[in-house]
Amino acid sequence: MNVFNDIVDTLRVRGTLYFRTQFAAPWSVLVPAYGNVARFHLVTGGHCWVRIEGLSDAIHIEEGDMIMIPRGSQHVLSDTPDRVPVEVDTVVKQSGFDGHGALVYSAADDPTPAGGSMLICGHLEFDNGLGHPLLTDLPPYLLIRTRDTMNHLWIADTLRFIVNETHHEMQGADAVVNRLSEILYIQLARACLDHARNELPFVAALKDTYLTRALSALHAEPGRDWTVEGLADIAGLSRARFAARFQKYVGKGPIAYLTEWRMLKATQWLRHTDKPIKVIASKLGYGSEQSFSRAFSQHYTDSPRRYRASAHS
Repeated sequence: MNVFNDIVDTLRVRGTLYFRTQFAAPWSVLVPAYGNVARFHLVTGGHCWVRIEGLSDAIHIEEGDMIMIPRGSQHVLSDTPDRVPVEVDTVVKQSGFDGHGALVYSAADDPTPAGGSMLICGHLEFDNGLGHPLLTDLPPYLLIRTRDTMNHLWIADTLRFIVNETHHEMQGADAVVNRLSEILYIQLARACLDHARNELPFVAALKDTYLTRALSALHAEPGRDWTVEGLADIAGLSRARFAARFQKYVGKGPIAYLTEWRMLKATQWLRHTDKPIKVIASKLGYGSEQSFSRAFSQHYTDSPRRYRASAHS
């Protein structure tokens, strides 16, 4: 079982293109925080500064650069690093943007053409919010620099494709860009996995030989009656060493992680399939529909039936 693939499939990444912009100096736009999403901004002309809530330094990005903000944090895009922003909804209203073409905006009556910045903006949405450490452990932002894409041709090709589709406004362009942005996010998350550091615990856990064995087994059979001892045996560690190692990297004990993963799988099946609840309960290791419903209600403060009904309403 490939744990990374299983997590990404379960979280169901979906891309949405907002708009492409033509900003002329002076300009500054506040993008509010929003859960369950990763924001992205690709610079196709000029440059801009990005200030992310909670970070002290602004990030300068230029033509060809792309920044992705995995946890939907509030941030400001602007032509200078300290300009006072206007909320994005206000910008959209003032610009008269109707969803077609480019969003054209400047805070000045006589904008400076030389300060022009062109962006492609959108977000990636996930089912089940930020409930998995693969999302919560990612850094505050992921950045692709033009100068770096020489060693990552797939990035350069994907970005060129996005720019071409967006600027030519061909039929189906939004759908193409949305799918490409989903692929790009997965590739960026995978790049984090390839360069895992100690400050990215779960990402590092997926590279740990011992934990990978246990996580692969757990993800392959979430309905099995797992014990810490059984998972430790698969990992090749003593119970104590395995439990401590799992807690360190995953941030919770093995059985707690198993329970949360079962709940995530349950929400996926409830939202996106017509599997009977008793079948879902059995697949996830619960002896009865009633015991599964109790566990689900404790985790989500809603019964499986109400959850499915609200998801489909």
